[in-house]
Amino acid sequence: MARHWYEEQARRRGPRPPRVPAEASISRRQQLVALLELRAMDFDELREALRMSVRGLDEALGHVEKSLKHTGQELVVDPAVCSTCGFVFTGREQRHFHPPGRCPRCRGERIEAPRFSIRG
Repeated sequence: MARHWYEEQARRRGPRPPRVPAEASISRRQQLVALLELRAMDFDELREALRMSVRGLDEALGHVEKSLKHTGQELVVDPAVCSTCGFVFTGREQRHFHPPGRCPRCRGERIEAPRFSIRG
């Protein structure tokens, strides 16, 4: 039996995504690109692996998307989807990478986070 409540929570959540070592020679954005070249990850997995805030990761993804265009690669974004009604969050006014809070159709809060990968 777990000694603390957070140990029980960690056991229920399952294995954590791989963490990128914080080396002085590799920036957070370079770590982000390295992770996305390995496999597709959702927003929360990236936040946990890179230990970044929502705003920080949102800004980093925007910068990575722009910088990848110059290398012939592309940031692929599978949009967020409402688990309740199936609404797909495409064509948002500004480019937001974090998952929305509510579905505009059913007002549900069960939103599957967008997934990211690098193609090219």
